[in-house]
Amino acid sequence: MAAQDVHASVEITHMVYTPPQSMEELRAYLTTRGRPAPVEGESHVLSVTAQVRTLGMSNKLESYVVAAFPLETRRVVEIEKEKQKLVTRKGVPEPGDAAAVPPVLALGEHSFVVTPAASDIVACVRIRLDVDASAQLSVVGPGTVMFYGEQHSALIPEWENHRIFRVNEDDEEVDGEEDEEEESEMDDDELRDMFRYSRR
Repeated sequence: MAAQDVHASVEITHMVYTPPQSMEELRAYLTTRGRPAPVEGESHVLSVTAQVRTLGMSNKLESYVVAAFPLETRRVVEIEKEKQKLVTRKGVPEPGDAAAVPPVLALGEHSFVVTPAASDIVACVRIRLDVDASAQLSVVGPGTVMFYGEQHSALIPEWENHRIFRVNEDDEEVDGEEDEEEESEMDDDELRDMFRYSRR
């Protein structure tokens, strides 16, 4: 059985951002990158970007920003306070307005999940990337981003593979379609002769 090449692509449809769950985590991130830590009592807005890095057949690394999420430091303070309350109440939420969504939900006594805000969700997008060599999803900023989507792969038909990747004697790639057109060109006399022979 002859070997066939595979064409692969990645399609991103949704992205969900999760901010840091404590000011300590946020400060540690900023400190390691040489950025000033937020002043206690003041609120700052940081920008977190989701990026896609691809390495093509030309060995050229390219980076694209596909989404940006705002992070207000005051929100991290509220998340940390709510976690402390849940630890004290052993995961039982505080009675209050049922319509109000708490910043943190408890999953048992020692596990917590941050409630996403409207600005944390990027939905109903269709970002499709052809993967020649590799594709890397990365986040620039504190917190994490969950990428949702699908990976597609298909075999390149053998006839199409030969047509696209044919090489001439000088080891130069040529377009198979152009060669076929050149080979199929006939003058008027040859066409008349062919038509006459076909009718006999």
